[in-house]
Amino acid sequence: MVKKHRVTEKDISKAGGLLPFIAQNVDALKPACSMDKKTESAMLLHSLTEQGNLGPPESKKSNSVLIAEAGGIAPLVSLISAGLPEAQAFALNALAQISTGRPDYQTAIIDAGGIEPISRCLRGGDAATQAAAAAAMASVSQKESARQPFVKANTIPSLVSLLKGGIDLQVQAAQTLANL
Repeated sequence: MVKKHRVTEKDISKAGGLLPFIAQNVDALKPACSMDKKTESAMLLHSLTEQGNLGPPESKKSNSVLIAEAGGIAPLVSLISAGLPEAQAFALNALAQISTGRPDYQTAIIDAGGIEPISRCLRGGDAATQAAAAAAMASVSQKESARQPFVKANTIPSLVSLLKGGIDLQVQAAQTLANL
């Protein structure tokens, strides 16, 4: 189990800056790396998506945009297809943050084959993975072209059952159902 860690200025400085830090962690999601390293990198990328911009003050791009621009979407989608539940949850949460309100990144997730693995995690993951899948699905289903594929992937029964969960889970499930 990877210990959750908030990315600090020290982490970024050690990597040589924000962009090299992101690039190192995106590269660590590639197939040649160990699952432990992939899980840690997904956790760090997820942490970055939840934090304010840690780059130079003149940078106007969010950490989420920088991760997407560094090619992070496809490896994160791959991780939800073949990762351990903890790694899947981190990757799903990162994708949810990256794609919220960003149609181009929603399309990138769809194009990377994200519909089926997100749906599979929603239907059969542990509680944390299901919650993260619901968040990713809520974000990606903002894109109209994702709605019918999610319905065809038989996600509605799982979303309805998640309405019985905690408030955060209910919000994500309800938003996704509204989108669909």
